Amino acid sequence: MSEPFRPRSSRLHARASTSHGSTVTPSARPRMLAVDLADACSVAVEHQLGRLWGLVDCGDRFELDPGPRLSCPEDLIGIDAPAHWAGMAVAFPAVHTDYSVVPPASIPILFGFAIDRSDRISVALQDLDGRRLTCPDTEFAGHIPDVCRRALGLPTDPEPSSPASIAITSWVLDAVDAAADSPAGTVTWTDLAALHPLAGIVSDGSPEELAAATRADAGLSSWESARHGALSMGNGLGGFSHDDLLWLDGPSLGRFILRHTMSLGDALWLADIEIGTTLAAQLCAAIPDELVEFGSYR
Repeated sequence: MSEPFRPRSSRLHARASTSHGSTVTPSARPRMLAVDLADACSVAVEHQLGRLWGLVDCGDRFELDPGPRLSCPEDLIGIDAPAHWAGMAVAFPAVHTDYSVVPPASIPILFGFAIDRSDRISVALQDLDGRRLTCPDTEFAGHIPDVCRRALGLPTDPEPSSPASIAITSWVLDAVDAAADSPAGTVTWTDLAALHPLAGIVSDGSPEELAAATRADAGLSSWESARHGALSMGNGLGGFSHDDLLWLDGPSLGRFILRHTMSLGDALWLADIEIGTTLAAQLCAAIPDELVEFGSYR
């Protein structure tokens, strides 16, 4: 049975911020206002951690419709919100970084997230002692917003990375393995270049040529094209099944895959340690700057 949903505040917001930083008026859903989302978010945090809640429009009020229990955001993959849900709310344990202290402190918290079908959101942060924390004035991106949006049939935020970064990270790690399996000092750049996923389409395999080929390939690829490519062949991708790929969109798929993959910057740091500065520098020169996240190595 649904639980009555009664906002604690009578103040109705005339405008509500979306997760994309723009604003929407409540005209699309006159009664699904910021206060409703905020209270739903509070219920999720304070009462039912790990429970999915649906917001049901009952005419003169909203009610909370309890959904399945969840242990992590991935549990929402494949769940489609019922048509009578005007929105949804969920809460999970998380870690909040407090930048008001030096050095910044990591604090275990409860993270509540509510969203409606117009992509308006509300976020609640609460520490483990029950104290409500101030939400930073920022966009909230990540796996929880991703799965909530997909459950409501909404697109997720863009993912700036390219699937090419995964392939190049694998190449760097293969180079590290090749060096480890060879007698000290015997592995050459030619050996490492031959392991590159685009080695078959370049002429001399120089770092500059491989970087140009990689840049061209990355410019043609996106997580959405990778998802469609896998679907067209009836395959899964990155540990996700064919059905998962039908439910996810490209950006959310990319973020989930990247979550479980060593970053390219970390792989290059490992190469610098394991195969020596000279070969590591050639590896680095063969990779376009834009693929190395946040300049973490260069």
